Parts: sequence; structure tokens; C-alpha cells
Amino acid sequence: MKKTFTLLILCLFLGACGFSARNKASKYTENFTSGKYLEACKNVADKDLCADEIPEEKLPEVEKIGLDNALNAATALFVDKKHNTSSQIFEDKSQDIVKKQQQSLATNIGRATTEIIANASLLGYSPYIMDGIYLSAYQILNMLALQDYQGLRIEVNRAYQKQQMAAELLEKQIQKQQQENQENQQAMAQTEKILGEYADLAKWKGYEDFLNPYATYLSGLTFLARATSSSDYETAATYLKRVLGMVPENTVVKEDVEVAEAAANGLQAPPNATWIIFENGLVANLEEFRVDLPIFLVSNEVQTASLAIPRPKERASAYGFITISTGEEQSHTQLLADVDSMFISEFNKRFPGILTKAIIKLTAQTVAQAAAKKNLGTWGSIGAAIYSVATAGADLRSWYSLPKNVQLSKINKTGTSQTISLKTETGLELGSVEVPTEGNHIIYIRVPSAGSAPSISLFQL
Repeated sequence: MKKTFTLLILCLFLGACGFSARNKASKYTENFTSGKYLEACKNVADKDLCADEIPEEKLPEVEKIGLDNALNAATALFVDKKHNTSSQIFEDKSQDIVKKQQQSLATNIGRATTEIIANASLLGYSPYIMDGIYLSAYQILNMLALQDYQGLRIEVNRAYQKQQMAAELLEKQIQKQQQENQENQQAMAQTEKILGEYADLAKWKGYEDFLNPYATYLSGLTFLARATSSSDYETAATYLKRVLGMVPENTVVKEDVEVAEAAANGLQAPPNATWIIFENGLVANLEEFRVDLPIFLVSNEVQTASLAIPRPKERASAYGFITISTGEEQSHTQLLADVDSMFISEFNKRFPGILTKAIIKLTAQTVAQAAAKKNLGTWGSIGAAIYSVATAGADLRSWYSLPKNVQLSKINKTGTSQTISLKTETGLELGSVEVPTEGNHIIYIRVPSAGSAPSISLFQL
């Protein structure tokens, strides 16, 4: 009886880990979509980190915060214009992402064992390739807000390096996954039915070699707006042409390429414009999907068990697009980056590995439950069943505060200060921004859901 009670307490603890992560995500999203960005930050991080400045004695807390929570906390801080703290957290976790991605390529017996015997939420978040690249987009904007132009150039270079490494990293991950699948033929034999349930996700296509047009565009725009030589304009043109290859219908990017190439050849004056970036809605999140599988026990009995695995679920856009008007000129935002496609397409590539591990875990636990019943009787069977339920939840962690898509527009300056009016496609007023006469600027707009109060910032390039 004492052993069973101890097992029950352990199971409740393991199950609570998964429930806690989901509860945090739910509360975060509720506050984030309500415009309560600091409250959202506090749902996933120490309250002292959710401020303009982090107290010196609290700096160690930045290292302790889990990677998924850190990414979501720093995003909330960014949208709330707490750029110094947002930048500190992103900077701390940038290298953490690289380390974790490299570790995922190595055989990790400890992690593999824990994945079988415990809830995945006990393990550190395994970052997506897109996480590190998207982080650079926010860091570029953070550096602009802080007017840290040395840090800006460093982050632009990092973004380039991350995207260069992305294809190689993905190839290595796929090779490792294929090797693991070959070693677990019994588990793989049961995957076909489940993979069929996910067939509709194949429609989502990311960008070639995991490039991120948003991060790449911001890098090119930085070179274009801050160019001091023809080589800078040439670099800008290289970045921007890469983006145009990903979003060939975007007329703003096409114009920027033409401006960069003309300036590189001395045929055009430097740009003097305002670019409008709209982060729209919320990226797909992960929800739990359950499917029943037959498990063959050592006694040749067959027992049906329920498998819990993650599945992407789309969330709505806030608005179709935003119209921009100065009274003299009007335009509307166009798609720059489909973040849903980036996330879901990478999930699809990771999913066979996720599924194989989940089936191995379920099989091991079902066999253990049968053995417990045989050797320990009813109480052993109950204890093993409780343990199986407590540890069966799918790992639903992700960078769920990213936008569903990123849109872009541009207004060329006329030599006088401009009041730029922002409205939804239905004419709903979002606000207006007074833009200085000289210099290049970015108006950043974030609307997580329809009816949310927009967060609007002005950055000087």
C-alpha cells in the first residue's frame, strides 16, 4: 500500500508538469490578446523580469527560465516596448537555442530514457530551427529601438549565419531521425495509420532551406537604409533579391530591390521612406490529438492503448490587411512572411521522430502495466495505469506568441513631416503616427486578434 501511495504521488507530480505548462500558455494567450502584455510576461516568467530594467540581483533568473517561456516572455516585452529587457532575454537565449539544436543531434541516453518513463514537459524545450532565425528579427528591431547600431550589425550578421546553417542542421536532423526509425521497426510499423491523420498538413510549405523572409528582409532593409557605400547597397540588393524569390508578388520588396541596385550604381539618391510592418494574428499552436493503438504484449496478448501526440491548430488572423494613408498617398500591407507555413512545415519534418518516440513510450508503459498486474496484482495494475495516464500527455510547447503572418507596406516621404493613418480593411481606425521629415523609419504594428488594441511603435533606421 505504501509503495502504491508513493507511486500515486509521483504520478500526480509528473502529470502536473504537463498541466502547468498548458495552463501557463492559456493564461498568457488570454492576456496577450487582451493587450495586457506585462501580465502575459508574468504568466511565464518571474515578475521582476517583466519590467523596463532587470534588477542586478535578478539577472541569474534570466538563465534559469525555460527556453519556451523565455521566448514568449521576451515577445510580450518587445510588443510592450520594453526593448532593453526583451533584448537581454533574447540575447541570453540565442546561444541556448544553438546549443540545444546541436545537442539534439547527439545521442542523449538520459533524455531518451526520460522521454520513455516521464512526461516530456520535464525535459527542456527542443527549439525549432525557425525559432533562432525569428529571434533575430525581433533583435534587429530591438537594436533599432535602443539605437544600438553596433549591436544591429552584429544581429544582422547572426541572422545570416543562422540561415546558412539551417539547411545543414535540418539535413543532419533528418539523417538522425531515419537512423532512429530503422532501429525501431516495431514502432514504425504502427505509424502509417497516424501519419494518414496528418496528411492534410502537407499543404503547408515553408521557404526553401528554412529561410525566413522577415528576418532576411529586415537585414536587407538595414543595409539599404544605412548604406554608406556602393558595397552596402549591393549587399542590400543581395538580401532583398533573396526575399523577392520567396515572395515574388510583393511589390514593396520589388521596388526596394530596384532602389538598392540603382543606388549601388550611383543612379539614384538614397531612400527616404517609411516602411510599415504588420504582425498579424497568432501562429498555429499545438493541441493534443489522441489515437488508439493495438499494443502487442510479451504474452502475445493485444491491448488497446491511447496515444497522445501534438497536432498544429490554426488560429485566426486579426485582419486581412491594413490600409496606410497620408492624405496624399495610400497603400495597403502585403504578405511578407507566412509564419504558419514556416512552423507547420517544420513540424511536419519533425513529426515522424516525435511519433516514433511516443509509440515506443506507450508500448513500454503498456507492457509494464501488464507485468505489474501479473506480478503485483490489482494494486500494481492500478499504480501502473495511473502512472501511464499521468505521463501520457503530448508535449505542446512552442513559441506560440509569434504572429500568423507578417505583412509589409511602404510610404515614400515628400519632404515634409507626415501623419500616417492606419486602418483595417473594413475602415476601423487603429491609430496614426507622426513621422519625421528626414531619415528612414519603420512603423511596427502588432495586433494578436480582431478587436485587440494595437501596439504601434516607430523605429528610426
